[in-house]
Amino acid sequence: MIKSIKDMFRKFSALDIASFILAVALLLCFADLPYGYYTIVRIFATIVMCLWAAIFYSKGNKTLMMIAIGIAILFQPFFKIVLDKDSWLVVDVVVALAMLILPFVKDKIKAKEENDAN
Repeated sequence: MIKSIKDMFRKFSALDIASFILAVALLLCFADLPYGYYTIVRIFATIVMCLWAAIFYSKGNKTLMMIAIGIAILFQPFFKIVLDKDSWLVVDVVVALAMLILPFVKDKIKAKEENDAN
């Protein structure tokens, strides 16, 4: 059983694992944590989303690339976008779900032009 778990995790890249960690970190935002935690999550989310944007760009999917850049801009900690707590929680849940799904479907994502041709 342990061997099969190891085999399962071997197929995940470092970005996949970072995405899983980000999903957990975003869901932990429901707890009442110190302000510094949210800043660290914002920095981590920005980095992870920029990496996803680069992957989408390399696959030629500009739509997903722009969505990832938009999320990175939303989370960036330097020029903060102010949302109320409830709005942030909705954003956190949506992005956490995306971070849990993306590692499993990333190989199926193709360029928009390639999908239109089929």
